[in-house]
Amino acid sequence: MEVLEYLERELDELANEYREHNKAIEQSPDFQKILPEVEKEVYTQFTLDGIRNMELYLADGGEDEETVYDDEFGAPTEYDIYLRKKSNRIKEAKRLLEMYPDKPEHAARLFIQLGSCHRIWAMKKRILKEKYGITWYAPSEVNPDCIYD
Repeated sequence: MEVLEYLERELDELANEYREHNKAIEQSPDFQKILPEVEKEVYTQFTLDGIRNMELYLADGGEDEETVYDDEFGAPTEYDIYLRKKSNRIKEAKRLLEMYPDKPEHAARLFIQLGSCHRIWAMKKRILKEKYGITWYAPSEVNPDCIYD
């Protein structure tokens, strides 16, 4: 039990260090200056990834095949309707990115689902490190006792 308590204390101390680190960075004028550009890049990339993944899914799902109709009623099957909805989501995301190039979060909303915060934070962390040399910790790293979805 002592080992577990020791590890919990170490984790808490590390999380506190991360929180203090993030607080100092996020309050700096330089960070505030680059943040809009970083978020724009994050949401653009998130949306483009969503479009690409959905296009791959549709390619595997046979969207190019003829519409399959339910024999009994002559209506499209639920699966066909599902594929069309995904296709429409792709078109809408592309339209929103074109109409609002400085607001990619509008298009990103079409792909956000449970767990998306982790992908968004990972993208933000990577961009901050690669482009600006800034080490930033995701909320899940600074608050290990919290569960994010």
